[in-house]
Amino acid sequence: GDRVAVMERNSPAYVESYLAAMKLALVPCNVNYKYRSEELQYLLEDSGAAVLVINAEFLPVFEPIAAQCPHLKLVVVIGPEAQAALPAGRMAYAACLAHHSAAPPNLAWAAPNNDDLLFLLYTGGTTGFPKGVMWDTTVYREMHRLLGPMVRGIIERLPRAPASMFRSRTGHENAISRFMQSPVFRWLIARQPVREALGRYAERSFRERASGPLDVAAKKARLMRRFPNPTLEELERHSYDTSSMLMMNSSGVVWSPKVKQGLLKKIPQLIIVDSLGASEGLGRSEPITAQEGEIKPMRFRLSSHMKVFDEQDREVVPGSGVSGQLAISGLIPRGYWRDEAKTAKTFRTIKGVRYSMFGDVCTVEADGALTLLGRGSGVINTGGEKGF
Repeated sequence: GDRVAVMERNSPAYVESYLAAMKLALVPCNVNYKYRSEELQYLLEDSGAAVLVINAEFLPVFEPIAAQCPHLKLVVVIGPEAQAALPAGRMAYAACLAHHSAAPPNLAWAAPNNDDLLFLLYTGGTTGFPKGVMWDTTVYREMHRLLGPMVRGIIERLPRAPASMFRSRTGHENAISRFMQSPVFRWLIARQPVREALGRYAERSFRERASGPLDVAAKKARLMRRFPNPTLEELERHSYDTSSMLMMNSSGVVWSPKVKQGLLKKIPQLIIVDSLGASEGLGRSEPITAQEGEIKPMRFRLSSHMKVFDEQDREVVPGSGVSGQLAISGLIPRGYWRDEAKTAKTFRTIKGVRYSMFGDVCTVEADGALTLLGRGSGVINTGGEKGF
């Protein structure tokens, strides 16, 4: 249950640190590598982290507040700079790997259960200080449920899939493994209509295997997360091998049709996914491919796990023009770490259903489309940075 804070750029070490923490029944939590010293101190104190995994390039941010973090038992330093002698309480990441044993850890613990925290996902602080969102092991069951509605519509959309999607990129002999590694699998799991049928199957499967181990299939996908305009401009200026780019996801801003058309022209196998959600829950994702024809401005629509409630917790009637808060059920976290007041405000039960209401205000059009009006915020965000 001890927390492990990870302050690192996207790298194998980041993923390895998370997986190692989970294997040891520790709780990993993310740290924005752009944090200043006071922000890092706040997160370390709030999480009560016992371990900090940090890249050596960020040590100048940590050093000024190191003495104010007595709860830290170990600091693991990533990078070649860490090969030099380190003070007590610190260890080089490479040294940790060198001491790794192939044998499983011999630890006395009970089998995993739904009360176990899987990870703390710290928010970006768009409505104040970052908050640790508690995701527990029920996320596995709900993720399978979300795949269900994607089943519908596969047959009618398969003829529109490019032929290249059916070619496997691996040499695995196992047919299932080959399929899961293929571009067609990634195309299928991006289809919003697939989900309900798979959800029914997953529910039955989980009931049948409730007392057994949970098998989690690893689904490889390459995901590029950058601002689209500079990416498109760079692709227009220079020639690059983009054959490995399969998916580009946006969860913070909806891209214009012009930008999407430009990206799909340069990278025809690309799947562009607009996602509506937050650290506190996923609303829905809408994929676009080069085979879609005319690309129109993105309009998110309500689905079975989404509602909009007014200030009196009454469901907003589509086409009424009444604004309310978006509420998401199903795949939502337990609450905020050590903050019962904010948990009660955001995670609410209405008519027997538990919802995550993270502040997105919107109206519902007559056809079920959402018009997003903004999010309650105590800060101004400029390029991902906070201005109080």
